[in-house]
Amino acid sequence: MTELFTGISCFAVMISAVIAFIATKKNNEWAAKANKYQEDLLCIQAKASKYAELSNCLQEELIRIQAGERFLDWRDIEKNISVINKKMNDDNFVPDYVIASFERDAIVAFMINKELKERIPIFVGMFAVVNIDEEVYHEGFEAHKLSDARKESGKAYLLVQEGLPIKSYDKILIVRDHIASGKSISVLIDHFEGKYDLKRNNIKTACIACSESIRHIPDYFCFHSNKIWFPWGKNI
Repeated sequence: MTELFTGISCFAVMISAVIAFIATKKNNEWAAKANKYQEDLLCIQAKASKYAELSNCLQEELIRIQAGERFLDWRDIEKNISVINKKMNDDNFVPDYVIASFERDAIVAFMINKELKERIPIFVGMFAVVNIDEEVYHEGFEAHKLSDARKESGKAYLLVQEGLPIKSYDKILIVRDHIASGKSISVLIDHFEGKYDLKRNNIKTACIACSESIRHIPDYFCFHSNKIWFPWGKNI
């Protein structure tokens, strides 16, 4: 009888151990599933936050588009530069010199130059604003007045380098990132026609974007826009 009770006790202990093992295993499985569900929940929350952020960005972009503004990143710039170069290639126009109207336009001039088969010399003009009662002077530059007032800050001038090695038979490309009124382009065209006796059909103009109400339609441009943000700043 004692042996019977001992056997039953051992069997009960074994059953208890099996049950405890199964319970521990199930608890571990449930814990693992709970952790997995928690990770999935955190992932879903992160995606929801990202989508909410993207939605806000799209809404802001829609507001800007409705307001007539456009934003370009560097990939957009590269695509538009390729469009300009293709138009130049279709026109069989290869400049001997590239003229960047202002300092900021040198970025566009360099990127256009980079895609050309030959490296073309680039010359850069400068933008200057002085008080109404002042005159502008920079050694080595010729000053052209653009307006009597700009944003109530004074007179605006375009400064062009003097003594450029341009011959009357050369071809030049005048570059801007954005053309608003076309005043600076007209000033440069008149300058190079008069100063270097260039033929008008040897002077071409290019920009990424231009306003619809513009006095000088550029020879090579990508689209119309009155308000545009470049990676280097808003159009002026």
